[in-house]
Amino acid sequence: MTELAPITQNKKKSASRIGAVQSLYSSKMSGVDISQIIANFVKDGSLVEMDGISFPADYPLYEKIISGVLNREEEICEIANSVLHSRPIEKQHVLMGYIIKCGIYELLENIDVSGKLIVNEYVNIAHSFYEEKEAKMVNAVLDNLSKKIRK
Repeated sequence: MTELAPITQNKKKSASRIGAVQSLYSSKMSGVDISQIIANFVKDGSLVEMDGISFPADYPLYEKIISGVLNREEEICEIANSVLHSRPIEKQHVLMGYIIKCGIYELLENIDVSGKLIVNEYVNIAHSFYEEKEAKMVNAVLDNLSKKIRK
């Protein structure tokens, strides 16, 4: 059993972002409806493990990211592909695609959060699952888009 960490607002937001990426990925790969994945997430206490420690997610942010990515997926893919010339978002590994899509969604919608912080959060998520090369790609894509979106 993992240790439950002291709750901070920043950790709750980070947990929400990781939870959203994982939930979208899980739904896509398993074929289980996203509403069931969300229900299980809530039933399990909305906890996300980060570095062996469980953190409670900020549920409204978690749900906002998931619904936002799903509702605006076509637009988000077009935005992603504007900078992913050699390998479009549809050709990326599913998990990598959702890391990028969630980051783009937040850059578009969470204007009260700095673009730099959003980029950093999703680069950290990429580091959790991928090697340095892939994390650098997430950084390049989201940083480039942050400058375009957040003029």
